[in-house]
Amino acid sequence: FGRYEPILGISLQQPLMKNAFGMNDRGAVNEAKRAYAAADQAVRREVDKLVYEALQDYWALFFIREHMKSIERAISFAREFLGTTLEERKLGTAEETDVLAARANLLGRQNELSAYRELEEVAEEALRNDLELDPHEELSLGRDYPPRIKKTEPVEEMISRAMSSRGDYLAALEEIERQRIRVKMAKNSRWPQLDLVSTLDLNEIDRSYGDALSDMDSPNFTAGLSLSVPIENRAARAGARRAEAERARAVYEAKDLEKRIANEIARLAVAIGERLTIVEQTQKALAMHLEKQRLELGKYRLGRSSSDTVKRYQDDTVDTQRNLFEAWLAYKKAMLDLRLALGDMVAERGGIVESTEVGR
Repeated sequence: FGRYEPILGISLQQPLMKNAFGMNDRGAVNEAKRAYAAADQAVRREVDKLVYEALQDYWALFFIREHMKSIERAISFAREFLGTTLEERKLGTAEETDVLAARANLLGRQNELSAYRELEEVAEEALRNDLELDPHEELSLGRDYPPRIKKTEPVEEMISRAMSSRGDYLAALEEIERQRIRVKMAKNSRWPQLDLVSTLDLNEIDRSYGDALSDMDSPNFTAGLSLSVPIENRAARAGARRAEAERARAVYEAKDLEKRIANEIARLAVAIGERLTIVEQTQKALAMHLEKQRLELGKYRLGRSSSDTVKRYQDDTVDTQRNLFEAWLAYKKAMLDLRLALGDMVAERGGIVESTEVGR
């Protein structure tokens, strides 16, 4: 007669060196968390750049429109100059060449306005793309000029704040931590494989299979260690060295970024003040040119000046107006550059103290 021997076995294996108590598993989870955190900070930096580009396009359109207003005022002056010349021609105190010069001057101002209308359309298209607006949607801008910065925070404070808020720098720090975890895991992979192994078997021998299955009371328990030592573990050693090199690279890149951030903030803190000085001095020069051309037109009506002088004085005014437009744009760009360097483009203020006065 046959005998039946059902066996129910349970085995347990616990690593004691590699992945001891789930060390490698936890390391993989932590590495994934660091990678996610680095990606999140990198996305924050990209959002800052998108806001920066949109604000740049906004102010470019704003100053183009402001400059167009000054060109329209220049056209009004050119019409007044032409009207005066025509009257003087009737009185015989002006020559036909004076009339031609006045007409050409007016056409030149009108052509300049047409050219800036095209620039306005290009700038408006860029801003619409930034804001994802359709062509038929209204695009209105504020009327206030940028606030004038009297001073910035101490450079050291701005640098410190940038290190705690800039997405790209924080992403670099997360990458260092991720590489540190990888180095630890890679070093662990070089160890020999030592496992604690235990088994528990239950069995019973009986002529009846049912009786044997219902009465398994012969336990057999074993426990021991299993050691595996690779003779040459070149792949693991190479992986560890590669992980160390990647960590060193991440540290170098973070340090390099830190220096570049500090230098950029220090430069922009100075540039903002210099560009504001240019704006204010150009404003004063423009006021002088406007007064000069007004007085010269008055002298022209009295026959004490020439059309060439009046036109040259207006050229000086128009050139200075253009310089003022460019100075304002450069000044606002420096402000945006500083906020981007600080990593707070979405904040209302970035390391600056703003004046309530508005320059025109």
